[in-house]
Parts: sequence; C-alpha cells; structure tokens
Amino acid sequence: MHGDGELEEGQIWEAAMFAAHYKMDHLIATVDWNGQQIDGPTKKVMDLGDLEAKFKAFGWETLIIEQGNDIDKVVEGLERAKRFVGKGSQSLI
Repeated sequence: MHGDGELEEGQIWEAAMFAAHYKMDHLIATVDWNGQQIDGPTKKVMDLGDLEAKFKAFGWETLIIEQGNDIDKVVEGLERAKRFVGKGSQSLI
C-alpha cells in the first residue's frame, strides 16, 4: 500500500521494476491517490503525472477504482486484480 506522495521515492520504482522483471504476479500494489502529501498537494511539491501510465511503463497491469472510499468497490477491485495471475504484476490505483 502506497500513498501518492510516497511514490516520489526512488526505491518504490526500483521495487516495481524488480517485481515486473521477475514476473512476481502474486503482488498487488495499492495507491491512495488523493493528491496530498506531508508538504502539501503533490501537484505543487512534485507533480506525479499519469500514475497509470508510469506503472504500465514499468510492466504492471493497472486497475483504477473510481470510488476508492467505497469498501465494496475496493474489495471488488482487489478480487479483479487477483485474476491477473500469469500477466505480470498489477497495481490498484
């Protein structure tokens, strides 16, 4: 589980690249993409751009949950992500 502000750290992307390279398809990375971090809005501190495209560029399958505050939608998304076995790593944004 990651916060979007945390994704500014290099070790997160190193781990994402490692997981994709070794086809660790049993991993699901979740991102709380709320546009905030400890120093303020991510767009002002360091804009993250298109997180879905970034994860895809690192070899991950991605799913976006539009209503991340709805626990039923989150559980549904996690269940969908579990079915990606054999397709590489996946992120749930």
